[in-house]
Amino acid sequence: MSKVSKTLSQNKKVIGIIVIIVVFVLWYFLLFTRFSGQIHELSADVDRLNRIENNDIPQLQSKIKRGKQLLNKYASILPAKGGVPSLLTNICLVVKNCDVNLFSFNPQKEEDKGFYISVPVRLRTRSTFGNLSRVFSNFLNMKKIVDVESFSLTNPKLQKDGTVLIDGDFILMTYYLKEGK
Repeated sequence: MSKVSKTLSQNKKVIGIIVIIVVFVLWYFLLFTRFSGQIHELSADVDRLNRIENNDIPQLQSKIKRGKQLLNKYASILPAKGGVPSLLTNICLVVKNCDVNLFSFNPQKEEDKGFYISVPVRLRTRSTFGNLSRVFSNFLNMKKIVDVESFSLTNPKLQKDGTVLIDGDFILMTYYLKEGK
């Protein structure tokens, strides 16, 4: 019986080893391979974040610094919201000082452009071409940004003194910085 007992003991050992191998193989295929893809992805993410930290952050900080410098530069030519009424008053003065008749001056709906707001202003005028061109020249020389858009000249009329008056219809775009930007 000792021989049978020895054989059973050896069979138990073999079965135990087989069970351990089967459990290990199942663990490997069911758990490890399932999570190894995630481990690989996470390792790649860590590598990418380390590259960003080492390479991109100084570049991004440099870009932010440059952006702040540009914003400060352009802030001087973009009024704050409170400065828009005086800018609009200056536009009216420019038109009147150039002997241009101003028939209508209609600020339109403001448009959000990100860090600034644009304010379209529609103007209808009557003048000689020379006086109207002086108005546009003066707009170019203003300290604040004023763009001319949707420009049209219509209805030319010959006057008794030989001058030709024309109607001007155009939109001026003025801008101001958003508050808190």
